[in-house]
Amino acid sequence: MAIGTSNLSFALGTPGTQWTMVDVQDMILNLSPKDTPFFEMTGVGSAQSIRHEWQVEALEARGLNAALEGADFTFINMGTPSREFNIAQIVNHGCEVSGSAEAQPYYGARSAIKKELAKRMAEHRNALEHNLIRATLTTGGSTAARRMDGLLAAANLATSGGLASLTEAGFLSIAETLWQNGSEPNTVLTNSKVKNDINAFTGVGSTKYIETQIREVITQVLTYSSDYGTINIYLCRDMTGGAVNASIGQEFAMFDKTLLRKDYLRPSFVKRYPEGIVDGHRVSLTTELTLYYGNGSSIYWWRGAAD
Repeated sequence: MAIGTSNLSFALGTPGTQWTMVDVQDMILNLSPKDTPFFEMTGVGSAQSIRHEWQVEALEARGLNAALEGADFTFINMGTPSREFNIAQIVNHGCEVSGSAEAQPYYGARSAIKKELAKRMAEHRNALEHNLIRATLTTGGSTAARRMDGLLAAANLATSGGLASLTEAGFLSIAETLWQNGSEPNTVLTNSKVKNDINAFTGVGSTKYIETQIREVITQVLTYSSDYGTINIYLCRDMTGGAVNASIGQEFAMFDKTLLRKDYLRPSFVKRYPEGIVDGHRVSLTTELTLYYGNGSSIYWWRGAAD
């Protein structure tokens, strides 16, 4: 005997609005990118003021030096170092939920404010990464927020509007330029397009030797050993080229990461606000920091033409 029509599943209604129970996984998936390679690779220091300064100086140019026998020395007056500076920037994220919202349970979260704070923390780290790379200096005022010079703005060396694709000769020329300026290039941040160009460098060799039993095809260049330094190459979501500036097709930055630090005026902290102000919960996450970059001549920003 067949089951009556009213006893079949389609007759029980839409889950959540009729008799049947809702089937929701007790988790929340978030596929938004959260990788922050520049934030993770740079060192940590401290700042004592909103205007963070450091001193730089240079040696005399190399040249012939020959003295007469018995001659007096040539004495040079003491020089005064010059100063570089950057500005401390406040990065802030806040979240709030009502008292009623916090009192309820949710799929994938037992506390609405804790779930929102965890999400803001991931966004905060992404914002720190983006500003440490792409921010441009603003001293600030009553109506303008202070901003630091990020990695790209701090670069004294740059090429703009060249070929759409990076060549291996061009890559080595940039490493040579940094070496000639006294730097030891060891790091590259790049987007996916330029990373593919680097992977295709012929100097690396057209054949990738692999263990046949593993059957793994290796097509990536993670480290490039040059005469001017061993350079580690990192994909970076904030080296975005045309997404930031339509006149820029592709870009990468080469630099000496040992000269870079995140100098904190106020390290990251969470502040909870009194519940009596509103019927709810308010939490903020704040970091005040700047980028210490040593010497701008240790950073090269390459920008290709739009492609």
